[in-house]
Amino acid sequence: LTRIEFIRKTANETVNNSTTLQNDDTLLAALAVSEVVAFQCSVHFDSSTVADIQFAFTVPAAATIRWGMAGDYRNAAGSSTALATDTSGTALSVVGSGAGTLTHLMLVGTVVNGANAGNLQLQWAQNTAEVSDTIVRANSWLSVLRV
Repeated sequence: LTRIEFIRKTANETVNNSTTLQNDDTLLAALAVSEVVAFQCSVHFDSSTVADIQFAFTVPAAATIRWGMAGDYRNAAGSSTALATDTSGTALSVVGSGAGTLTHLMLVGTVVNGANAGNLQLQWAQNTAEVSDTIVRANSWLSVLRV
């Protein structure tokens, strides 16, 4: 039986002058032992063109993850590239469009969990520390398809 879980961010969350990945307050989903999931994460954010933004997902030990950005985005180095990784906690960066300029991206992936229950957790931070607000906006969401 397939089940979809939908988690919506109800408040803005801000990081200022930090490149340390932090757990998003809302965008996470519990994973059971040996569970297989597909996920989509719709992120609405704004960040300065200096700070940019980076994202990562973490999963429990012994789980495997493969995720990326659905589309062709400019990474923080300015290259147009399809971004993907298969390592828990590895960050992918995207350019900011400017403070106060709303930007959107889709993150998609799969997790094959192992012997440890835990969370699929979105993390994010500025890519370059700057005294400016990088904000993941309310109404961003995480959808998890449990198969």
